[in-house]
Amino acid sequence: MTDPIEIRLRRIEGQIAGIRKMYLERRECMELSQQIGAVRSALAEVGKMVLSGEAIRCARSGKENERFARMIQTLFRIS
Repeated sequence: MTDPIEIRLRRIEGQIAGIRKMYLERRECMELSQQIGAVRSALAEVGKMVLSGEAIRCARSGKENERFARMIQTLFRIS
């Protein structure tokens, strides 16, 4: 597996599993919040990676301008 997006998504899955475990163990709220923030940042980065790949593809296809605009709006709501 060499796809950087796939690698990051698997890492995020591990982080989420860790958060679940921390929650069940009743760890400190600050620790949980820090990990949740890290996952949010990681997801935003994956979103940017996906969007940059789509930007290149959409730039080649004038038909998908509206779809591309919606993707950009979604990304900025996530970040």
